[in-house]
Amino acid sequence: SLTTNNLLWILEEFKKKEVEFKDRLKTFKDEKKQETATTINTKLGEQHERGTAELKKRIENLATMLEKLVNVAQQQGVSGDTLTTAISEAKTAITDAQSALNDEAGKQYVASVSSETTLRTDMKTVIASVRSGLEAVQKKITLAKQELMDIVQLVRNAKATVTPTSEPATTSAGL
Repeated sequence: SLTTNNLLWILEEFKKKEVEFKDRLKTFKDEKKQETATTINTKLGEQHERGTAELKKRIENLATMLEKLVNVAQQQGVSGDTLTTAISEAKTAITDAQSALNDEAGKQYVASVSSETTLRTDMKTVIASVRSGLEAVQKKITLAKQELMDIVQLVRNAKATVTPTSEPATTSAGL
């Protein structure tokens, strides 16, 4: 979990890396490479920010859906150990996804450029790191979504197996 102190430390570390990155770029003779690296680095940060914001929305939607599913199950009188376990597993999966997102959101990606000749490789490495970090969170979200689908299925199955408690009245026509 991110605390204010952790966030401040992360921000300071990011600023240090950003300064180091810019200092290394200044040593490049090719100005076009400097501009390209700076642009990619900026866009990478923006992509990471957009990605984490989108994943945050998805996790919030999953939490809302879980609440709604629990309410529907209660309204329909669906209960039992299997449902309780499924709800618990869904909550755990959502919490895991949120935790992974918090960890990922706390990361700041800056290319560690070592030389002009390795610029392309260095940039590809940091781009791959951003993608893999966001994909890892997405996998956790997918698992949480599957847990919710399990609850939907349990509620549907319980609803289908419920039989009416009263039989339709039969009338005799005086025969």
